[in-house]
Amino acid sequence: MRRGLTLVELIVGIVVLSLVVSMVASSISSIGRARTIAVARADAFAQARVAVDRIAAAVVQIARDQDLQQARFLLTSEQNGANSADELMMLIRSMQPVRGEYGEPEGADREVQFRIGDAGGRPTYGKGAESILWERTDPALDQYLDGGGIAVAVASGIESLSIEAFDGESWMQTWDSDRDGLPWGVRINVTAHDTRHRVRAYGHRLIAIDRVATPWPPAEEEDEGEEGA
Repeated sequence: MRRGLTLVELIVGIVVLSLVVSMVASSISSIGRARTIAVARADAFAQARVAVDRIAAAVVQIARDQDLQQARFLLTSEQNGANSADELMMLIRSMQPVRGEYGEPEGADREVQFRIGDAGGRPTYGKGAESILWERTDPALDQYLDGGGIAVAVASGIESLSIEAFDGESWMQTWDSDRDGLPWGVRINVTAHDTRHRVRAYGHRLIAIDRVATPWPPAEEEDEGEEGA
């Protein structure tokens, strides 16, 4: 004759089963949260990487010319709320078509400008709004370097964009090639977040602007003649 479960055994069994179910549910929830965070981190990192790669690729192609009217590098320091939202405008040389393969004929020289803006491309200075990195490229060189061409959204969720130029001794937050010539290097720092603002990712690039250095002036020879008695 089989003995039935006592009340104590039944209660203990229910408690153990509840603990097992709770642990399984907690494990599944943790796995779901980890997956969500991993996807968000990958999204933020992808945006930061796309932003720094696009700017760095343009800096490498900067036009180098002894005549500074044929070269341009203008870096301005701006803010988007409490974050940096620097702007960079350059003249570059590239054979990649701007308007597509079947567009109007284009030369290698073109204007390129990077800045943070909203979904309509308008600056977001001091608004703290959702920020997008915009790239404006104009293959038609004219006297108005800060307008015209085609604007393309490069990356979204860009929280901060900091660009600095190197003068050979220190890093500068602003630069004007009409006054300072071309910098020796450019440093780019980008902070991006995912679509739900849960995680941040950072992108960094350091680009050297190579060119033939100006030769040092010859050293002056000092006379070592004997002094007269």
